[in-house]
This record gives sequence, C-alpha cells and structure tokens, in this order.
Amino acid sequence: MIIASIQDVCLSPRFAIPILRDSSQPLEILVRLLSLIALLALSIYAPTTGVAANLALADALKERVLGNQAAPITIVEYASLTCSHCKIFHQDVLPALMKAYIETGKAKLVFRDFPLDGLALRASMMARCAPTDRYFKYIDALYQTQSAWAADSNPLIALARVGKLGGMKQTDFDACMKDEDLFNGILRSRQVAAIEFSVEGTPTFIINGKKMTQPATFESFDSILKKLTP
Repeated sequence: MIIASIQDVCLSPRFAIPILRDSSQPLEILVRLLSLIALLALSIYAPTTGVAANLALADALKERVLGNQAAPITIVEYASLTCSHCKIFHQDVLPALMKAYIETGKAKLVFRDFPLDGLALRASMMARCAPTDRYFKYIDALYQTQSAWAADSNPLIALARVGKLGGMKQTDFDACMKDEDLFNGILRSRQVAAIEFSVEGTPTFIINGKKMTQPATFESFDSILKKLTP
C-alpha cells in the first residue's frame, strides 16, 4: 500500500536528518526535501474524518497544556523538536512567559507537534509515549540536548538514550516507535494545522485564534498579551 511504503520511508534512518546541519550542502537539501515530501504525502493519503476525530485518534494525542485550563488567553505553539528556533523559544522566551502570564493564570500554552522531518516525528512520538505529567519535562530535555541527539550519526539510538534518562525503557521506546496510530495521528494533526491556520514553518503561534506575525520574542508576546489581559 502507498501509506505503508511512505511510512517506511519516513521512519527509516536515512530520513532522520537533523534540521540543524548546514543546509548549504546540496545532498542535505535533497534529503530534507524528500523527508518533508514523505511526511506531506502520508498526510494526504491518510483518511480524515474531521478535526475532532483526527486529534482524538489516540489517547496520547490529547492536548498538552502548560498552565490553567481556564486561563482566558490561549497560546497555541506549533513546533518541531529538530527546529533550532523552537529551541531558542523554549530556552530564552518561554521562561519569561511562564513567569509573567502562565504561572499567574492569565494565559495557557498548548503545545502541538508540527514535525519538519522524520527525526522530529519520532521525537514527538517518544514525548507523547511518556506519562502525561512528564510530557513537558521530555520536551525540555529534548530541546536542551537537541544539538547532541539530532546531530548524532545514529539519531534513533541517541533519541532512545534521552528517553532512558527520563525513565523510558528500551522496550517501551521500541513499542512507541511502532505505534501506527500515534504516527498517523501526529501527521494528521499537522495536516489540520496547515489547513486551518496555514502553518508552514516552526515555531508558529496562534493567540486566541489569531496567528502571531511578530518575531517570537518576549517583547512581542508581551505587547499582544497585555491587550488581551482582562
């Protein structure tokens, strides 16, 4: 079947290409392009039955939220775990947002996967296979160690090592990587993001239903969120 063959391509080691490497290399550009085509192709061929059904495909795909669910401001982040700009946001901007808006109950942040390559997809799968209350700890660890596991010559093995540091057994990691429902669900939610909000790259932020067009700095967020704060 077409879907099966595309899935094999997406999960093969040759497509676990970190986005951090020098994109000036022609071969690197070609491989990253083919990886993205494979991801998009699977999204197109995978059957869809509406946004709610897509996002509820597996329990692991339930929304991951930082902050009070009842907060009046909702910040949706579409991110890829191999994205260097996403890493910068999580390390340099999010802590200030947490202190000023999320921990104070003014806003909540919803993290949604938008993998840019096969390795990012697998990293997303691993984080979602972790216990829900440890999900963001995995996300933090993946961004903190991104330059190591994403650039490793055996990235899948390196990714498993990150999982082990968080308490994930190798058998659980292997089972997670074979979870077709989770694999398809992440790609379908990616498709929803592209259709509903025209998400093309990462990080992309949607604040109370509107796409943020300013640079992802604390100052930019602050200028927007102040106007929305009751």
